[in-house]
Amino acid sequence: MPESPVDPDFFLHGDGWLQSWQWVAGSTSSVTLQLTSQCGPFHYLTEIDYRLQGASLVARISLTHLGESPCLYGAGFHPFFWRDEQTRIRFLASGVWQEGADHLPINWSSRLAPHLDFRQWARTQGWLNHCYGGWRGQAELDHPARQQRLLVSSECAFLMLYQPDEGSGFVCLEPQSHAANAHHLAGHPGLRLLARGDRMSIGMTLTVASGG
Repeated sequence: MPESPVDPDFFLHGDGWLQSWQWVAGSTSSVTLQLTSQCGPFHYLTEIDYRLQGASLVARISLTHLGESPCLYGAGFHPFFWRDEQTRIRFLASGVWQEGADHLPINWSSRLAPHLDFRQWARTQGWLNHCYGGWRGQAELDHPARQQRLLVSSECAFLMLYQPDEGSGFVCLEPQSHAANAHHLAGHPGLRLLARGDRMSIGMTLTVASGG
């Protein structure tokens, strides 16, 4: 997406997060919100559903293309998670796109550098802004100080890892349907071509458990 006046140093992550959503339905444990938007050729109707189920938050985004011409679509979640200096994360992926000077991915590597390898428990170090492909659909955060773990699960095959610095107090593990900057990568990895009336959806579940 083009540069955004909302943040001149980065690229616009779609336009849905900049708009007011309409309440559709809700209860003491769920809410459904809806948005109709048009950003250039991307004319769509989308719903997001949040539900509490026991120790889990279950979320699902559904999107329908309304435009006359087909468009390549992707969707993603952008959760922020509390962290301290003891927090560790773990997930499996087949490789990573590392970012360049303009914060866009420059190359794919199936060899993970030590600071980008989370196949075993590891602490996040410094600035991180990388997209992993071949994600196995589960990521764990371990908080020893709280004796608590958080499981992130999704059917998405791509996971974005973001941390501005070690002192930020948070880390993002973001399931998404596609690679970062997929519209400009060969083969448009993960994007779906939707004709008028076509629909796509992705889900994410966050589950809290006692730490081991």
